[in-house]
Amino acid sequence: MSITVTSKEDKLLIDKKLDDLEKKGKFDSRKHVGTIELKESPIKIQEKMRDEW
Repeated sequence: MSITVTSKEDKLLIDKKLDDLEKKGKFDSRKHVGTIELKESPIKIQEKMRDEW
């Protein structure tokens, strides 16, 4: 199951396409879509991760 999104489509049209898709199973992938909010800068996070090695 897939949809084609072009650069000319706005967010509302894309959301409508996603809502129109039939859902299979119990996994809701829409709750994992979006951006994350970081409490630190990405550079600081990367430095911490590399320090752990």
